[in-house]
Amino acid sequence: MTNPASPPSQLSLFDADAIGPTLRVRRSRRARRLGLRVFPHGTVEVVVPLRTHAREVQAFVDEHQAWIRRARTEMAGSGHASDISLPSRIEFTLCCERHDVTYMDTRGRVRLEQRPGHGLVVHRDPDDRNGPRRLLRRWVIDRARALLVPELDRLAVQTGLRPNGLRIGRQRSRWGSCSSEGRISLNCGLLFVRSALVEYLLVHELCHLSHLNHSARFWRLVARHLPNYQPLERELAGSWTQVPGWLFYDD
Repeated sequence: MTNPASPPSQLSLFDADAIGPTLRVRRSRRARRLGLRVFPHGTVEVVVPLRTHAREVQAFVDEHQAWIRRARTEMAGSGHASDISLPSRIEFTLCCERHDVTYMDTRGRVRLEQRPGHGLVVHRDPDDRNGPRRLLRRWVIDRARALLVPELDRLAVQTGLRPNGLRIGRQRSRWGSCSSEGRISLNCGLLFVRSALVEYLLVHELCHLSHLNHSARFWRLVARHLPNYQPLERELAGSWTQVPGWLFYDD
């Protein structure tokens, strides 16, 4: 949940006992004013312009404590997105895949092994707390690339709109984007939503190759390829609750 402010780049830590366990400051070159985000697992993020003084951040946080408490209460019921524990099963709604995950303690290099029958074994070093998350996230990105690239290629042929490149990542604030160079970026979290929504998102980004905005001409182009896009857009906006929190956030 966000207040009206532009989201972020990374990173700087700042403690504030007044608002609870976790608060993070992100300094952004694009930010023109201070803003707040609350993530499903309760972390509060303050988005600030460069060179903002810590006292100004503290005053801003103090002023918005009521908003933060309300946002945290609303986020508390956000399903999978609020669960940042390591998974025992990964389920991809997009392609109906299920992968059971087991963990084995080992010394040395951590690694992920995929066994027949869609089972994953994570060999983890007890001293490397975030090693399993890194492995699973990398594996999800690889699966997203394997599943989304053919679908994007299919729709590119169907629409006649061809990107100049594709990147798969773990963006925290966008399902996808298109650059002025014609490169499309997609969120690996799309694996956790149904196929009709993924198709809409891909068509949406392909249409940005012709119109790098959300003008009336852009929406007419989307409607030409997907006449029923409006309910899909609304559903996709709320589908972040289906993406497990461990994909993006650490303990």
